[in-house]
Amino acid sequence: MFAKVKRLLLENYGVRQTVVKNTFWLSVSNVGGRLIRMLIIMYAARVLGASEWGAFSYSMAIIAFLTILVDFGINNVATQELSRNNSDKPVLISTIFRIKIVLLSLIVLGTVVFVPHLTKIESARAVLPILALVMAMDALRDFGFSIIRSEEKMEKEALLFVLTNIAIVGFGFLTLYLSPTAESFAYAYAAGGGLGTIFTGIALRSYWKYLTVKINLSRIKKIFSRAWPFGLSSLLGGMMVNTDVVILGWLKTSEAVGYYSSSQRIILLLYIIPGILASSIFPVISRLARKDDEKVGRVLSASLRFIWLVSLPIMMGGVILADNLIGFFFGAEYLPGVMAFRILVLSLGVNFSGMILASIIFVYNRHKELIIYSALGGVTNVILDLILIPRWGIEGSAFATSMVQVMTTIYIWNRASKDVHFPIGKYLPKMFGATAVMGILVFLMKMWLVPVIPLIFACGLIYFLVLYLLKEPLLMEAKEVMLDTGRQNSVP
Repeated sequence: MFAKVKRLLLENYGVRQTVVKNTFWLSVSNVGGRLIRMLIIMYAARVLGASEWGAFSYSMAIIAFLTILVDFGINNVATQELSRNNSDKPVLISTIFRIKIVLLSLIVLGTVVFVPHLTKIESARAVLPILALVMAMDALRDFGFSIIRSEEKMEKEALLFVLTNIAIVGFGFLTLYLSPTAESFAYAYAAGGGLGTIFTGIALRSYWKYLTVKINLSRIKKIFSRAWPFGLSSLLGGMMVNTDVVILGWLKTSEAVGYYSSSQRIILLLYIIPGILASSIFPVISRLARKDDEKVGRVLSASLRFIWLVSLPIMMGGVILADNLIGFFFGAEYLPGVMAFRILVLSLGVNFSGMILASIIFVYNRHKELIIYSALGGVTNVILDLILIPRWGIEGSAFATSMVQVMTTIYIWNRASKDVHFPIGKYLPKMFGATAVMGILVFLMKMWLVPVIPLIFACGLIYFLVLYLLKEPLLMEAKEVMLDTGRQNSVP
């Protein structure tokens, strides 16, 4: 049994198995790591209060937006190019590393000198320069992760990501105990992120010799020509995620930002599900694109079916248990964010699908469509925020984001279907049926005052039990992967 599990999780011997292995390890890192970090976020929100927590969240939203500029699509190009080309790896790594250093230096300098003067939230002005250091550490670590992903060794990334989050949580509890301010919490993030970057550098020490290789100037042009469409689309797409908090900070109070951020934090934690899957299939579809489009379609179809299988119970459970979840994670002070959470959680299935489909658009070099998709979402979200936030506050912001996500996913779904065939409609009825059964039973249990943690487990147990009884094909396919592993492991 141990040998079968080891083979499944530590070796690459087939497309389907490799996707499963990568997904498992990215799940371990992202779910485990982010759940660990969620502990300190819950504690910080309670200790800091809505105003200080709002100031920290506002600063993090700005930094997250600037981080997109540091990457600007280069990490995706690195993963794609390195997964295809081993002979040119030293020049590629050296060139991309130096590009990252230049971009990072310019943006960190701008963040420290200019950005603090653009906010009216006083606490944020002290936090932003510290978080610029966090941005630098994250950028270097993410570059290392792009190398690891090109090798499809996600188990290494999982370990490094979890260690980084353990460090952030450890420093976070210490600094908040000694000094419960947003500024102290920012220092904790910087210390933990720095330690994680050191660990990543040690894990990739065999690549250090490539950093001094003479760069190829023509390669720089080629990298930017490949990266800028994805970078621009990421920049515009980042407006959909981070603009809400930034505009709330301009138009409302730091308390409003705190309420909205409490709801958004849970949603962003859930975004790791499509993020993990997209990262897992990206090296595979990069190799297969235009060579075996039928297989790409099968991988995409299975991925989208999995996304809907997972997102439907989350959507139903999130709407029913919204007040329980906000109260449990952040405390009664943040209950004004409940309705915003319900609005955001209802769009998860659509948004998750869009994140998967964006990978297809990228690997098929449909950059124009990717830019249109991102521009449509980013610009429309800003316009709707400016219209809806003054009147409806955080609920207006949540509604704007949800509507934009539906609109943009419809567009990108239509464009992706022109390159590959990925039918999923016939698989949805069983999922909807299981979700309905789960929703009714969980609502009744809530009325019976069952605590929130048992309710969460009940959601998953009821849903997957009903799917098993309905013989959901995706569950059967997962069983086949395990059986295939056992058969192949038994071959001498």
